[in-house]
Amino acid sequence: MVKQENTLKTSEMDSTKPGIARKMFDLLTPKERDRVILQYLKRDMETILTDLANLHDEGHERFWLRIGGMGKLFEHESRDELTRLREELRKVWKPQTKISEKDRILIHWLQPGGPSRRPAIVARFEKGAILPNPFNLRAMLAVAVLDRTTKLAQCHNPDCPVPFFVGRRKNQKYCERGDCTTYAQRQYALDWWKRNQGSSKKNGRRRKQ
Repeated sequence: MVKQENTLKTSEMDSTKPGIARKMFDLLTPKERDRVILQYLKRDMETILTDLANLHDEGHERFWLRIGGMGKLFEHESRDELTRLREELRKVWKPQTKISEKDRILIHWLQPGGPSRRPAIVARFEKGAILPNPFNLRAMLAVAVLDRTTKLAQCHNPDCPVPFFVGRRKNQKYCERGDCTTYAQRQYALDWWKRNQGSSKKNGRRRKQ
C-alpha cells in the first residue's frame, strides 16, 4: 500500500470550508501534524498576532480573510469574542502592563475555551513535547506570544495606523513601514541636532570665559 503524502498547504486550505480543513488535518500522521503546527507557529502566527493586535473595530471579516489557511482550522470567533481577544492581546503586548496581568491572560488562553471548547494543548510522547492544539486559537496565540516576548514592539510614530509589530531586534522603536521609517529618520536627525547644538553652545560659553 502506497502511503499518501498529506502536506496541508495553505493554498489548498484557503479554498476549503473550516470543517473540511480540519478533516484534512486529521488525515495527517502525528509527525506531519507537528510539522504543520511548528510551521504556523514560526511563520503564519506572526501575521495572525499583528493582524489581531492591530484589528480595527470594523475589520473582523477582513481579519479572517487575511489570515487565510490557518484560519480554516479555528472555529469562527464571534465579533465580540474577537474584540475581547484583541484587547487582551494588546495588554500582553504593552510593556507597561504588569507581568502578573500578562500571565493571567496567557494562563486563561491555555484553558479549554472558545467556540470549540477544544483542549488547549496536545501531548506528543514520542517527541517528549507538549504542543498547542492547532484548532485552539487562544492556545496558538499564547505560544506565539511566548516565543516572541522580547520582540513585541509598538511603533513610536504617533500616526502609525498599525503600531503593534514584531521587531527584528530587541528594543526596536519603529516598524518598517515607509512613513514610519521617514518619521524615525527625522527624529534621529532632530535628536542629533539638539545634542550637538547643546554642545556647541557650551563650547562657545567656555571660549568667552
